[in-house]
Amino acid sequence: MDGNERRDRAGSEAIEWWLQLEAGGMSSEDRDAFVEWLRESPVHVSEMLRMGQLRAVLDEFQDWDQISSVGAEKTDESILPFDRGATDSLSQAINHRMSQRPAYRSRRYQWLAVAAVVVAVVSVWISTFIGPQVIQTGRGERRGVMLADGSMLRIDPESRLQIHLERHLRDVKLEQGRAVFRVAKDPTRPFLVHAGPTVVRAVGTEFGVDRAREGVVVTVAAGKVAVFPQDQQLASASRAGDTRGGRTAGQDGGTRPAANPEVFLTAGQQVTVPPNGAAEAVKLVNSNDALAWADGRLVFQNSRVADVVEQFNRYNLLQMRVGDQQLANQLVNGVFDANEPDSFISVIRTIASVRVERQGQDVTFFSAPSPPEVR
Repeated sequence: MDGNERRDRAGSEAIEWWLQLEAGGMSSEDRDAFVEWLRESPVHVSEMLRMGQLRAVLDEFQDWDQISSVGAEKTDESILPFDRGATDSLSQAINHRMSQRPAYRSRRYQWLAVAAVVVAVVSVWISTFIGPQVIQTGRGERRGVMLADGSMLRIDPESRLQIHLERHLRDVKLEQGRAVFRVAKDPTRPFLVHAGPTVVRAVGTEFGVDRAREGVVVTVAAGKVAVFPQDQQLASASRAGDTRGGRTAGQDGGTRPAANPEVFLTAGQQVTVPPNGAAEAVKLVNSNDALAWADGRLVFQNSRVADVVEQFNRYNLLQMRVGDQQLANQLVNGVFDANEPDSFISVIRTIASVRVERQGQDVTFFSAPSPPEVR
């Protein structure tokens, strides 16, 4: 989604929020959702302010009596033909208002624009001086978030991040789950992602970080990142952009050790850092497949049924379980829509003799007993 599409979408959402606020009677959950929406992006705040400014102009427009509604009842689109003089007058009023930017006179809507600004300012203040912004997703919930610096995040279900944007540093702590980061380029503000004892540093690039069972998995889709232990953060930050002395990928996708434990990755490369140990050899991967989960696709290559089931369960209310170890170790290949577990159920029936028991939102697989031998 490009900048214009994001702006159009934000404008449509701003209209919906405005109508809810104007109607009144919003629940506390709706108000919390509105504040969260504002905090997701400065574009959202901008669109709400633009709505307030436009509404103030319309409140002051004095020529409504020149607007004809003749024929409005005769068309499905309810088009209201405007008198040319009224249209010109309205256009002049809007242009004057936008150019002069005077204070709002409509008290009824002034509080909303002020509230939007206050929320934005307070959010930045809290993030900078009190603590990081926390983003958490539940089961089946995927989120796309644009940070104030223009960086884009695609966050997987059951993930939790803390985001702290400072003047000279952009710092993210991935406490659980996984996310893809498209970092807005700013050489003066390194972008760091902490995942357990591992730190990923980028300036302007796109990469995914997954706190998986086997360790922290870092995959680069574009640009270059450095991966290093937490205790090397200060030394690494001082060498931002310097690949000398680190571990770099060889032509075969492996690495050669050097004087410090940094590993540098470029597009199409992946590294796994075990919970207790040094980074493994860098692998060459298809980043589109390796990061397909960010688009709601699950790609499996010789994956255990138990691991496939675990992945599907993150994205759906329907929860699958494997009833025996033999079936759990059966290998699966395929590409699936993360939100369609029934497609996997159909596939598993074709690759193994399986008995499926379903109760409400719970599905359990068992290896079906072999038929008795006929003599």
